[in-house]
Amino acid sequence: MKKIFIALCLFAFTASMSWAAFAPQPMVIDAPSKILYDFDGTDVDIDFSVSGTDASVTLIVFTKDKADEIVGVQNGDLGWHYVNKIDTCVYVSETKLVAVGDATITWDGTDQDGGNVASGEYTYYLWAFDSQGSKRLVTDQLSYDWNDRASIVMYDSLGVALAQPVIYKPPQDGDAAAGPVTIKKWVIGNEPTDDGLVETTSVMAYKYGYQMAIHPKNHNIFFDQSYNGEGLLFTRSHTWVPNGEALPRDEWGDGGETVINVANTPWNNSYAGLISNGDDILYTTNVDIYSQGEPMVSDLIYLDMETGDELRRVDLTEWWLYDWRNSPATEGPCDFSYIDGTLYTSCYFSYILAGLEPDRDDDEIFAWVNSNGDGYNDNRWEDPDDAFPFNYRGQMDNYKFGANPAYDLGSVSFFLIAPDGTGVNYFSFSGESANIKFGENFVYSGSAYDGIYTDNASAEADNTGWWYVAQDTFQGVISYFDVAVEDDAPAAFTVAQNSPNPFNPTTTIAFNIAEAGNVTVDVFNVAGQKVDTIADAYMSAGSHNVTWDASSFSAGVYFYTVKSGSHSETMKMTLLK
Repeated sequence: MKKIFIALCLFAFTASMSWAAFAPQPMVIDAPSKILYDFDGTDVDIDFSVSGTDASVTLIVFTKDKADEIVGVQNGDLGWHYVNKIDTCVYVSETKLVAVGDATITWDGTDQDGGNVASGEYTYYLWAFDSQGSKRLVTDQLSYDWNDRASIVMYDSLGVALAQPVIYKPPQDGDAAAGPVTIKKWVIGNEPTDDGLVETTSVMAYKYGYQMAIHPKNHNIFFDQSYNGEGLLFTRSHTWVPNGEALPRDEWGDGGETVINVANTPWNNSYAGLISNGDDILYTTNVDIYSQGEPMVSDLIYLDMETGDELRRVDLTEWWLYDWRNSPATEGPCDFSYIDGTLYTSCYFSYILAGLEPDRDDDEIFAWVNSNGDGYNDNRWEDPDDAFPFNYRGQMDNYKFGANPAYDLGSVSFFLIAPDGTGVNYFSFSGESANIKFGENFVYSGSAYDGIYTDNASAEADNTGWWYVAQDTFQGVISYFDVAVEDDAPAAFTVAQNSPNPFNPTTTIAFNIAEAGNVTVDVFNVAGQKVDTIADAYMSAGSHNVTWDASSFSAGVYFYTVKSGSHSETMKMTLLK
């Protein structure tokens, strides 16, 4: 009888363990929002703290508010790194392994060539991830494929962070003949192995597997694409029907679809699919991968999200034209990631990475390009004539750092690209082997699930599904101030850290303005979307404070911006619940 009781207890314990929800330990990096430095050739220490997990931390320093002075600059190996009208990277540190707790990272005020940088203001980033802990299984109910086109939705229709982000996973491939295909939906935080928690919907399609877009203001509506293999790309809008057949939205486009004449390529995965700007535009591509003949096609296409009408088409061949073994060919883009006005583009088998700003004029649309500019994204970069990387899907975090999986580089998991295309470093997850790696996706909404979502394809066992690694990025300012100020000068514009911080549910923001005028205090989520306005009023010169009541907001990281005349300051705060 005792043996039976023990067996039952063991069964109950095993069952409870196997049906446990996915609950990771997120990483949080916290550091001063502003650091004063004399730029005198001495070291400046950046004190910061790490919570959640140990962290591999890299310091990256950028110019600040200098975009207008940086126009059409080409540098890097063979001049293949290009930047235009954006702030640029001046320094990347060695990566430092830091345990949970307080730590310091040091900058000596020099650039990558060892010269002292000019006095002024610089943006600094602490980019960190867990390189020591084992990956955590998120779900084995979705595959993570090479060139995977799944997307993660982090915000609800009002721009508020979802408590549990959602993965939408189209099938990887389809047949040339029309037939039903199944799209899967997974809520992050569910028990990873419970097949009853997968929600599906089906659509009729030809070749399939491109990125789909969820309507940012109505998650029941989605947009998808399929290619008939004969030069027609069908872009459609559907209403999601849980575990049923999705309903075409006949009022969208022409009877529910917009047909785009595209290059007739044999490569099924040549098209990136769709991505939204979070408001009213869908972006897609017309690309003829490795056509090696006329025409050389690389177009970015803009569609009206509400009507399906084509609004604009921009030729990208200026940078996406490639010398494919002594024959010109177009090489992309065939992958998308969009954050706050920047479209991060890449393509498999391509060493080209590019950051586009789609709101710019056609001839200014490239903000940066890394075509092997500093050796990243090319595993044979020492020999430019033998450039042939394996580069699968590239995605950005909320500060526009791009991660692309690395293949054929030993245990290296991914390479990191800074927001101007500068190569930061090659990085490895714990336990990675010299095998194929498929991709990285980021969750950065301030939820309990923030981090990197990746594959585990290089593992000998447990190599299917979606997996989690903790990650965080911190942004601050390193600034020089002239202390020789007249005694009777008006008080400077200053903004204090909110108090308390972290908080629940209210916090106070104190600030000082030098001159009377209109003042706004706005709150933004980590995607840069404004979620609340605390103050918008005329105020006298001097000290003021306002209180934010976040009772109706989800826990997570937020930013507040205080604006007075030409002065503006943004700081980070954390809401706990």
